[in-house]
Amino acid sequence: MAEPELSFFARLWLALVCLFRVVFDPPFAALVAQAREQKALP
Repeated sequence: MAEPELSFFARLWLALVCLFRVVFDPPFAALVAQAREQKALP
């Protein structure tokens, strides 16, 4: 099943929310860093 694409403004809003959560929420930032280090599934 294909993933639905988000509109530009939805992606922009998500990026801003994630930015502030990473800056002000250390546990969330740790989860983001951990997710970035994981290898992609085949």
